[in-house]
Amino acid sequence: MWAHLGCFAFKPVIAIPVRVVLNFSIGKIARLSTRFKEDLLNPLLEPLFSKWRRGNIAMFHIGRSGSTVLGNLLDQDTNIRWDGELCPDIFQALDCTEERRLALHELKPLLGRTTDLLDRIRHGQRRAGTRFYGVELKFFHLYAFDLGLSECIERLSGLGFDHFIILERRNYLRKIVSSVVAKETGMYHVKHGCKSKLNRISLNVEQVSVDRQTMPLLEFLVSYQECFRQLEQLLKNRKYLKLTYEEDILVNPKVAYGKVCSFLGIEGNPVEVNLSKTNPYPLSDVIENFDDVSKHLEETSFNGCFTMIEFESIDAC
Repeated sequence: MWAHLGCFAFKPVIAIPVRVVLNFSIGKIARLSTRFKEDLLNPLLEPLFSKWRRGNIAMFHIGRSGSTVLGNLLDQDTNIRWDGELCPDIFQALDCTEERRLALHELKPLLGRTTDLLDRIRHGQRRAGTRFYGVELKFFHLYAFDLGLSECIERLSGLGFDHFIILERRNYLRKIVSSVVAKETGMYHVKHGCKSKLNRISLNVEQVSVDRQTMPLLEFLVSYQECFRQLEQLLKNRKYLKLTYEEDILVNPKVAYGKVCSFLGIEGNPVEVNLSKTNPYPLSDVIENFDDVSKHLEETSFNGCFTMIEFESIDAC
């Protein structure tokens, strides 16, 4: 429909609220500004910014321990650039297909040198500018690169890492169960406010497959215990913070966020929890052969995994 005014014709324009246009424009400008700083300005000025950077943080964990929900909170803080886990992207680039993930022993010959991982960390630091820069490492990531814990800490220190966080889920069995459920369902995270579905699994105590490795259940549990023990010993003379899923994340992840802020000497920002527990059900409901697993561990130091109370919630993001 055209409107005529004398010899001129005007085509009507669809009215778009000014507020919508402004919000879109402001949001787009903010995103472009962030990309400009992280992709161009910060790397260009890295020699200068690295001297002014407030610090570098390395967080160690075994996964399914609340690391993602904590990392998300830290990434919302304007004082921190949280890079999360770098290794999964490296591993996935080498996988045959999404359905065919390479086992750890298949990945190791393809990964190249330890410096490849360190180069990824340096790249992240260049994008951080003067903010705190944070990265996450799992023990099996280091093993994939033939990087021992002691050497890893020394290499990180050489890159300016001066803050270390240990995030431990004391109930290692629940970590195993969570990993198996996530692997079988493909559901690793649940958005805040969404309801989780009960997914039952059968746990073969002689052959558990998680984190690209397959070994007996007890061997996994012992290795986790030993790695955390060794890590605390190596960090005893360095600046580190010990967090546990059960005490600092399970009920309210903001508790862990607050402790990290205090550890870094910053006040923190208003942040929102964006993830929910992926499997908030008792172990006896999740494990189909619960009696077999319980009997297998009853004479070990891990028997307490069945009596450890987690406020009726067992899973983490």
